[in-house]
Amino acid sequence: MDMKLIAIVVVVAIVAVVGVAAFLMMGGGGSGIKDCGSDMTCFAQSAGNCSPVKVVYTVAGVTELVELRGMANGNCNMYMKITSSQLPGGSADLTCSAPLQTFAELSNSETSYTALGTMMPYCTGSLKDLYTSAMNSGAVPQ
Repeated sequence: MDMKLIAIVVVVAIVAVVGVAAFLMMGGGGSGIKDCGSDMTCFAQSAGNCSPVKVVYTVAGVTELVELRGMANGNCNMYMKITSSQLPGGSADLTCSAPLQTFAELSNSETSYTALGTMMPYCTGSLKDLYTSAMNSGAVPQ
């Protein structure tokens, strides 16, 4: 598979989700996990304090499931799974436990690539591995 194409799919997916996560500073909350379907506004409004919320949406042939799973040890826990025929195996996932401020830094489009690198140490999963490979190959700007 073309590493540059994989890199584009991975970075677009992560940046799109993190753009929404930037709304974490907005109010919101509640008990249990709130299912927002594909409504990104619902997700953003509910994510204010890293309250449990999930959204599933499709952009440019890439389907993303994003769940904020709440706070633990001062960090916001997020799970993301992307599905695309352009990915090896058809899907990849990412689990992160990062400070809220790390999510907020990703909202700035001018520094989002740099902030992604800053967030990756807080994450595990096959999507992180693809992102790291893309960075190492030069397919993604650093």
